[in-house]
Amino acid sequence: MKNGLWDDSRGYGKKQEVDLKDSECTVTLKGEFAAVTAHEKLDAETPSKRAIADPKSFPLTLSERVLFLQITPAPAK
Repeated sequence: MKNGLWDDSRGYGKKQEVDLKDSECTVTLKGEFAAVTAHEKLDAETPSKRAIADPKSFPLTLSERVLFLQITPAPAK
């Protein structure tokens, strides 16, 4: 059975038949944050990280690669 990124009929570690295209999205966060950092290309030889200048709303590219957001809350008032 094929369902997007995963093809259950293929053995473990086998590349999927067709790579899905990257997809652009906008992430919108509510609240106050001291910092938001995007850690991208974690499965690459040289991972990257970038500080998000405006954590209220920012673009991200979604792909089959590993990505995570590190969200640091604002100090309590």
